[in-house]
Amino acid sequence: MVNRDTIFSVIVILLSIGAYIYVGDLTIESRFFPQVVSVLLIIFNVIHLIKNVRPRERKKMFRNIRFDRLIAMAVGLIVYTSAMVYIGFVLSSLIFMIFYMWYLNEERKSNGARVLLKSAILSIFVVGVFYGIFHNLFMIPLPVGLIFGG
Repeated sequence: MVNRDTIFSVIVILLSIGAYIYVGDLTIESRFFPQVVSVLLIIFNVIHLIKNVRPRERKKMFRNIRFDRLIAMAVGLIVYTSAMVYIGFVLSSLIFMIFYMWYLNEERKSNGARVLLKSAILSIFVVGVFYGIFHNLFMIPLPVGLIFGG
């Protein structure tokens, strides 16, 4: 079935192949990250194409959306990106993730301390993995923040 999603996936696959070839003449350090991203884009868009071939029923999206959570998330993202300038990626990401995992969890009303602990542990793990990947594998510096000398 040809629709917008199919056309978009094919375009992204072709652009990703072009990007992979285009950066092929760069040094291995320079081409590593763009080629990894290109390969991932190709893989995910091939999966997306396969999913679009099968007919499926359309579900009404955003039917049960809670606007208080939507507003809180929008405000939180603005505060998060603003805070990153001053306190850096690691600290702002930890604060953002811990708070929103706790806030969005329905169990926080009855078991708040346990939910907060689980949120903190998972947030530390996720931020640590992201930091490790970007700092050690891709060698891309993440913002340290103006307060910490950035």
